[in-house]
Amino acid sequence: MLFPLPEPSPPAKRPGETIKPRPRILEANRSQTELRPMDLDTVLPAGHRARLVWGFVERLDLSALHDSVKAVEGGPGRGSAEIDK
Repeated sequence: MLFPLPEPSPPAKRPGETIKPRPRILEANRSQTELRPMDLDTVLPAGHRARLVWGFVERLDLSALHDSVKAVEGGPGRGSAEIDK
């Protein structure tokens, strides 16, 4: 937003008149300055400590969590977030 705008005042209601509700509209997020595609592997140096955590998490057994996902291949629904390997 270039400058602050005052909140619009609701229209005056006349007797017997119905007021149409305002539409819900998403406004642009102007504070989002840049969206740059990058992957974590090239951003982290080879010896960074975050790679230890990354490796540990990749070896965790998450089958109990995967069993609770209801969106399955061949069925309806949007898939859960998954990282392609």
